[in-house]
Parts: sequence; structure tokens; C-alpha cells
Amino acid sequence: MERIGQWAYYSDLISQSTLAEKSFGLGIVQLKKIVPAFPMVIDNVPLALILHIGLVGLVFVAILMFQMWLYVRREALSTQQPFIIAAASLWATLACAGIFNIVFSSFGIVFALTVLCRKDSSLKQSERGPGSPVISV
Repeated sequence: MERIGQWAYYSDLISQSTLAEKSFGLGIVQLKKIVPAFPMVIDNVPLALILHIGLVGLVFVAILMFQMWLYVRREALSTQQPFIIAAASLWATLACAGIFNIVFSSFGIVFALTVLCRKDSSLKQSERGPGSPVISV
């Protein structure tokens, strides 16, 4: 019940704000130094993004996250590496995980590890040389 009350409090702030504030945010962040000004925690990703950078920012972040998920998914399907498959599965849960917590850092780390673990097939082809047999491992 407390969480729903907190969401209602911040939703009221958004509904009572101007069109510019709804579009570009109120600048409110979850930070211990400003607890007296806003005594309730923001533990919902969409709500936190709208409060901080508005609907425009929410749309940009959603597009970025969706494109990052598509990249991880594409890599998982093409490489069949267990870690990248697990990373794609984790990324598929972002919408659900963001409802009850702000989780951007863990997803960013997983994305960075996915990029670092990527096997570049064009690099391997140039190392083998033209006409070399393909050896599957």
C-alpha cells in the first residue's frame, strides 16, 4: 500500500504540472540529499523518467533501450553463446523489472559485457585467409 501511495503522490505532481513540465520533466531525482523536499522514494522506472526528464525523455530512453535489446537479441540468435542468450533473456525482463525498482545500471553492465563478449565473424574470416576451411568448435 505504501508503494501505491508513493506512486499516487508523484502521479499527482505530474498531473498538476504544466505541459512543458510534463514534456521535459520536473527534474526530480531519487537522492538522499533532497529527501526533506520529496519524502517518498521513486522506485518505478517510467515514473522516475517522467519526473526527471519528462515524456520526451521517456520516449528517447525507451527507444534506446529497445534498440539495445534488439542488438542483444540479434547477437544471441546469431552466436548462440550461453552468456549472450542469458543477457537477451535478462533484457527481455526490463519492462517488468522496472515496475518495482530503478534498474538501469545492472542492464547497462550486462549490455557492455555482451558487446565485449561478441565474437566478430568478419575478424575470424580475415585471420583464416581466403579459401581456408571453416572449422566449427
